[in-house]
Amino acid sequence: MDSNNRLLNINGYGSCGGGEFQEVKISGKGKINNDIKCIKLKISGSANIYGNVNSENISISGILKVKGNVNALNSNVSGLINIGGGLKGNDLNCDGSLTVKNDIECESIVLNGSLTNKSFINCENIEINLQGMSVCDEIGAYKISVYNHNSSKSLLKLFLPKKFKENKLEAKVIEADEIFLESCCIDSVKGKNVKIGSNSYINEVEYSESIEIDPSSKVEKITKCEM
Repeated sequence: MDSNNRLLNINGYGSCGGGEFQEVKISGKGKINNDIKCIKLKISGSANIYGNVNSENISISGILKVKGNVNALNSNVSGLINIGGGLKGNDLNCDGSLTVKNDIECESIVLNGSLTNKSFINCENIEINLQGMSVCDEIGAYKISVYNHNSSKSLLKLFLPKKFKENKLEAKVIEADEIFLESCCIDSVKGKNVKIGSNSYINEVEYSESIEIDPSSKVEKITKCEM
């Protein structure tokens, strides 16, 4: 990326028309009105980007809203990220809320918080520790683990409607080789080795090697099949 060593630095409140940069730093409240390319994007505060984002490394402490697509090798989020397009990358670590309108394609996702996606999630490894309500359409992975450790004492929950305080994942389809699901409500689960943890409702499970179901959970239909 030929960024000519350009640095975009917004302190307090400011805006930019977009472009190509070595590094973009927003401390406060920033607005970028077009596509942006950079090696490093760092946000401490809030930012609105009315275009696509292409960056090798993204670091967020606060809020990022992107109208278009995000393509990032490595992303670390502490706060909220809302993407109006799709998300592609290698490693995503998020402590907070992740909302993506279109497809998500990553190698690894580690999320401590909530996830909203009404499209398709394709990821090698996904680990979610539920904090609040997560809603997805379809997830495909090699390994997916969904936990409800019930460890959050966030003050934010005091101000949320009751339905958002519950730690739960709702999805239509989850398909992976290795599956562990806790506090989930899923229509269809397909996997090689499937473990249904506590407080889950699954309409149908198809497995090829092994299945375990916690007594507190309910599975309507179980089918052993070749995969």
